[in-house]
Amino acid sequence: MRRLDRDCTGDRGLIMRCLAESQVLHLAAKCDGAPYIIPLCFGWEEVDGKTVFYIHKNRGGLFEELVKADPCVGFELDGRCSTWLDYEKKMCNMDYASIVGHGRIRVVGDEDERLHGMDLIMRQYGHGDFEYERRAMAAINIWALDVEELTMKATKGWREGNVVG
Repeated sequence: MRRLDRDCTGDRGLIMRCLAESQVLHLAAKCDGAPYIIPLCFGWEEVDGKTVFYIHKNRGGLFEELVKADPCVGFELDGRCSTWLDYEKKMCNMDYASIVGHGRIRVVGDEDERLHGMDLIMRQYGHGDFEYERRAMAAINIWALDVEELTMKATKGWREGNVVG
């Protein structure tokens, strides 16, 4: 990380805040030597000090082919951001937070873990208890991304809570 003054990797509180603010997990798999990136809804939890992301996706397709061939994936999330103008200096800047990392992704087969993963996804978007339609659940895979490395950076303005919206 070039801007060490923005490194928040060691601050679990800021990481949790950024994760809670995030709306989309961008997941990158390898495709013929190039990244294949898709935006996904997600949920997350800490298990034994490790972050685990859960996503859902329809069965089949290129994404499934790619991650079954190579389960090592990269990811990116960002918290709220806002731009600000300094008319005197004739500058525009942004306050933001972002998390990047990599890990291994796997299909969740255990039914209890599948439901738990869906519950975490629903919780991320502000929905509590929810009963899932069996046919809809049968049509999707729930994936767990076991994070191996995660780094976070944020501007001073974001860390101080100056970002709204």
